[in-house]
Amino acid sequence: MTDNENEVTVNAGQLLIQLQKDMNEQKKFNQLLVVRLDQQQEYIDNKQEERNQKLMESLQTLQEEGKLKYIPNIFPTIHKFGKFSP
Repeated sequence: MTDNENEVTVNAGQLLIQLQKDMNEQKKFNQLLVVRLDQQQEYIDNKQEERNQKLMESLQTLQEEGKLKYIPNIFPTIHKFGKFSP
């Protein structure tokens, strides 16, 4: 093997080691990103649930006070987009 071939082999080996390190770093980053996305989705789901509960409580209060004669049929919409069920 010539000196030039040895140099190419060493450079290829170093490149492979660097690529493996980079892939491991990317994998760790992706795992952290998935955790953050899961947390974000949980936050959104919880806020939607809270909003839906407050909406229903407000509608029930208005109906009890006689200020609302009829509660519109909003259950399918809430159920479709959130976790609320009547």
